[in-house]
Amino acid sequence: MSGWLTTFLVGIAMTYVFFGLMMLLERYIVKRMRAEREEERRRRRSFEWRDES
Repeated sequence: MSGWLTTFLVGIAMTYVFFGLMMLLERYIVKRMRAEREEERRRRRSFEWRDES
């Protein structure tokens, strides 16, 4: 293989790895944010139930 083709293929591979890691990181962050939001909702509901009784 010629030099530029090897460089091109390595660049594409590194880009795929980079975007794969970014997607995993984004999924982890979104999952944590959703869990925090759900926890906040649960906390609010329990406060509302206490207020009503």
